[in-house]
Amino acid sequence: MRLYRSIPRAGTGALGVMVGIVMLLAACAQGAPPPASSGAAQPPQASGNGSATQKTLRIALQGFEEPNANGIISYGSVGGFDPLEHFMLFHASLTVYDQQGTLVPRLAQKVPNLQDGDWKVNADGSMDVTWKLKPGLTWHDGTPLTTSDFAFGVQVTNDPDVPVSRPAWARLVGEVQTPDPQTMVVHWKESSFLGGGVGAGDIPALPTHILADPYKAGDKQAFVNHPYWTTDFIGVGPYKEGRWQRGSFLEGLAFDNYALGRPKIDRILVTYVGDVNAIVAGVLSGDLDTVIMGARLDASQLVAVQDGWKGTGNAGTTLLVPFGVRTVWLQFRDASAPWARDLHVRQALAHSIDRQGMSDALQNGLTPPADTFVPTADLAFQQLDKRGFTKYPFDASRARQLFAEAGWNAGADGMLHDAAGQPLTMAVAATGQGSNIQEIETVANYWQRAGVQASPDPLPPQAANLDERKNTVQGGFLWPWSPSTDAPQNLITTQIPNERTAWKGRNYGGYTNPAYDAIYERFTTTLDFTQRQSVVADAMTLLADQVPVIPIYYYGNGVIVRKGLEGPGMISPLQTSSTWNIETWDIH
Repeated sequence: MRLYRSIPRAGTGALGVMVGIVMLLAACAQGAPPPASSGAAQPPQASGNGSATQKTLRIALQGFEEPNANGIISYGSVGGFDPLEHFMLFHASLTVYDQQGTLVPRLAQKVPNLQDGDWKVNADGSMDVTWKLKPGLTWHDGTPLTTSDFAFGVQVTNDPDVPVSRPAWARLVGEVQTPDPQTMVVHWKESSFLGGGVGAGDIPALPTHILADPYKAGDKQAFVNHPYWTTDFIGVGPYKEGRWQRGSFLEGLAFDNYALGRPKIDRILVTYVGDVNAIVAGVLSGDLDTVIMGARLDASQLVAVQDGWKGTGNAGTTLLVPFGVRTVWLQFRDASAPWARDLHVRQALAHSIDRQGMSDALQNGLTPPADTFVPTADLAFQQLDKRGFTKYPFDASRARQLFAEAGWNAGADGMLHDAAGQPLTMAVAATGQGSNIQEIETVANYWQRAGVQASPDPLPPQAANLDERKNTVQGGFLWPWSPSTDAPQNLITTQIPNERTAWKGRNYGGYTNPAYDAIYERFTTTLDFTQRQSVVADAMTLLADQVPVIPIYYYGNGVIVRKGLEGPGMISPLQTSSTWNIETWDIH
């Protein structure tokens, strides 16, 4: 098994990936899928232009990752990986992040830059960015792909009557000019590093030859319910839709005119498996060829596969691919809470957690503990480390000292009390699924040992008011530091969820700090990569000093590759999709 490693990158330095993919409205379409199969589906016979000798790749995802309501790619309906894996299979963006995190062209001829003049910053702070498409691109139905399709994508994205989540660039992009079918000039209302491309989060292409007339008709509900979003989907990705058996599999057929060349593998079967243990069984039986990043396997499942392969001669490769930091988001909405009003309490809570012990127990020791929120190979981390920043190693004595300085001392029962005899009480919450429960139980146990009356609080993952509950925990909410090209926004004031935003937002603890907001403003308007990494280091320094969130360990998802399959490997945390380069994969 290959162990965790940080990925050096030359692209933007924030963790993760912006899942700002094409505006496909599956979440708004009618109908619900049948229950997913509890085991790996048997591969069907080839359809379309296949042959008896064609190469077929069997890919596994968990059942809940099947696209919603028949939509091949759902924008904003579900978070995380499954939309991105499907996007990379069936559609494409102007740019993509390679394995090292470098932004490279995909549909575009080149990535715009300030030196070449195709990315211009105007005197008023606005920007004009020129994109040129590669020649000869077509949609899956053979219709030419033109810049008008991207201009249409911007129009739909910014339409307030179209009910979708919107990527970060949407509010910044104004007029889009298309002087010819291959050239697009995007006007940005203000300076932002996003103008130079963000991989799958780029301005999306929508097929004007299919959707323009329904959109112009003015009936937005009819537009949302158009069969394009469901059974009639076409894209420009490496594979085009074949058969789709709901609750079982989705077939993809190699697209001859893909921008980077026809895939080496003729046909794919994305199999949706209802039980993660059935995925492991499918790999060991040879019914599955690969389990990709979007399947969300953890370290224990990788160990199970490696153990099952031992002595069989069939051993393939397992990878734990890093993409984020498990984090305790402390709750600041109640300013009178001990951790909200006193830095010493937050520091003591951080010193009370054995990060290495948690990684050993819950990640099989495959991921290191985290002192900050950027990978150690990032330029931002290198600058941060050179400056020196506050760290909180596991230290029970130091934790007791800090609690005492804040007025919390152990009573006869060994638990912490203030001068009035009141106990220090807090909940530790997460959604009640997977290893989340083990994590909150472990954190609560460490804090109990320190004298805090901490209790684990698993939240029902299907609760109608889940978003509200996870943003109003009276204590700490354990969740990832969200991976994206714009990760520092996780703690800005405008990202605080509330009733007006339907409890949507990334600042789960309601932390607000004008100094941090100012750093974030500098981050978004700093176009030079190296300088922007210095600003990221500034943000990480503030977080280390103020401890509004507590990093625990870097974590990842498992990838399994059978013997004889060449291609799936490590990826950039900026683009958490195994299939970003699937056109290069091959079966031997």
